[in-house]
Amino acid sequence: MYLSPAGDHMTICASKRERHVKGLFNAFV
Repeated sequence: MYLSPAGDHMTICASKRERHVKGLFNAFV
């Protein structure tokens, strides 16, 4: 039960990081 929230948190952080990287990529292109 404690691993589920941690997994969701990691997924949210990963999606935010991916969006941030895509934003930087689009800004440079």
